[in-house]
Amino acid sequence: MTVIVQRNTGADQRGRGTRRRSLLQGVLAGAAFGALARPAIVGAAPKATVNFALWGEPIPVQVVRETAAKYNAAHPDVEVTVQATPDAQYYQMLDTRIAGRDTPDVFRMEYAAVGRYRASNVLMDLTGKIDANYGADFIPTVWAAVTNEGRPYAVPANLNTEAVYFNEDVFGSLGIATPRQIDKSWSWGEFMELVRKLDSAKKTSFPFGMAWQVKPYRWLQFLYQHGGQVFADDLKTQMLDSKESIETIQWLQAWFTEKLVPPSTAIKSSTDPGVLFANGTLAMVINGDWKIPAMTTAVGDRFKWSVTYLPRDKAMAADIGGSCWGVARDSKFPDVAVDFLKFLTGADMQSDFVGRSQYLPARTSLLKSVKYMDHQEERRVFMDVVQTIPANLVASVSVPQFAKINLKMGDELDLAFTAGQSPEVTARNIANYTKSLV
Repeated sequence: MTVIVQRNTGADQRGRGTRRRSLLQGVLAGAAFGALARPAIVGAAPKATVNFALWGEPIPVQVVRETAAKYNAAHPDVEVTVQATPDAQYYQMLDTRIAGRDTPDVFRMEYAAVGRYRASNVLMDLTGKIDANYGADFIPTVWAAVTNEGRPYAVPANLNTEAVYFNEDVFGSLGIATPRQIDKSWSWGEFMELVRKLDSAKKTSFPFGMAWQVKPYRWLQFLYQHGGQVFADDLKTQMLDSKESIETIQWLQAWFTEKLVPPSTAIKSSTDPGVLFANGTLAMVINGDWKIPAMTTAVGDRFKWSVTYLPRDKAMAADIGGSCWGVARDSKFPDVAVDFLKFLTGADMQSDFVGRSQYLPARTSLLKSVKYMDHQEERRVFMDVVQTIPANLVASVSVPQFAKINLKMGDELDLAFTAGQSPEVTARNIANYTKSLV
């Protein structure tokens, strides 16, 4: 949703400032006393039209529209409108509007985009505009994703991460038990032993697949499991040509060279591994929690499926996904925009948003309390996994240059997986490119 505020361009600066103060007084009065008790001055103030920009499936968008309607009802002098854009076109739309000096005043973004928009002065620094302890109820690594040097530039909306979907019918026929606790998750060695068992059994065309198409950085969860990092803690010294990085790429490359995953599921492929799992081509797929509704529909009664934990190596680690809300630095009515942001991200609204949208919560208090319409147990697995997201991974994907680094990772890893480029060359090429940017 974009906060587009209409105002009288013929007024002088003093007049605009007076109207802004009058409008905010009206907002506060409306919230406290209702429409009938509004001060007379509010009637003379221009109406603020808050247009909130986001992408999303129909249900999340509908929940946001309902939230906006509730805010409108409590604040008669503000009109929040919702602009929904398909996810494939969303950032193109947003960047075009930013370039045209028509930035949405409130907008949705992925955590990995916060650093870029902060560094380019698009996002408002929320320090002093939200309470100093506002982040206390958010998962610490997630709150860190929206802050820089302790200053918040956005507020978390939801979390996404990945786990292992598996075909219960296939596993049951082979007597394969799955971990039911995160500290009992498969080691890399145990996972590969299982994959080869599935390959030999030929119950499916391939043992498994990995959903990293469009999002190459999802390989980083395995790098951190193996003890590697993108950057040192200074976030300037890259570590992508380390021994751990080369060995991780080598392990991932073996998935393709041993034909354990479909060749069409490499990073730059357009094949959706989730579809291949749903149609019985794969016995397992590493995919995100947000796929649960689509998986339920796609699989139907074809077979039973469930979810278990990612494998682990030296440690357990997971990818950070999901989204957050930010306010444009040049918002024409910043106080109103921030007030709506706080309304949108309150605990009650967040519970409604993640529960009905079937997302994972970013608030610690909601991890155990949020209720879903189905697959509560499967989502519990994902909620355990999000607590293993490494702080350094979050900080690394939040650097302003990460979008470019992510593209380079995709190019080089695809060459490793589809053209046999060596892990050493792959790691060196990514590392050298990263060095050139930071």
